[in-house]
Amino acid sequence: MIVIKAETPPPEKLKWHSSNVEDRHGWSNIFETVTNWFCLSHGFRKDLSLRIVVDDVSITINGEYVRYLEPSMRSAASLISKAYNVGLELRDGEMKRSTPGIEVHRAVVEEYIKPYHHLKLDQIEDLSKKPDTGTIFMSAYADSKPLKVPATSTSQAVVWLNYMKG
Repeated sequence: MIVIKAETPPPEKLKWHSSNVEDRHGWSNIFETVTNWFCLSHGFRKDLSLRIVVDDVSITINGEYVRYLEPSMRSAASLISKAYNVGLELRDGEMKRSTPGIEVHRAVVEEYIKPYHHLKLDQIEDLSKKPDTGTIFMSAYADSKPLKVPATSTSQAVVWLNYMKG
């Protein structure tokens, strides 16, 4: 599983492709990360999962059951925005499926598999091996160990991770 902690809620639909980067608050990279984590040019990674945490809403995407996720930013943006809006309607502690394979919790769900890893971007030398087990975070978390990748963004890093040998 990979975990993304977002600083702001997803942008409204009219701002998904805005030329003003401030309108998106880094969400373009999150949307790309989601599609790069699951989508291949010739298939889909059903054995992976991903969690996005925004304030007190946790959105979990399970690759085995997710439907409607295509290799486009608009597809990821639409599914994530819908899930976030479902999460806002929930009471604390409630869970609901927004679409097949996407569960939303109105509380931060911190059920992660150890060992913990975090991405260390722009590392050309001494590349880490992809871990066989555990949870990968976009930034340092608890006692996480760095995964060194030759990427400048998280979306590039997940592509690299999916092709690294374990």
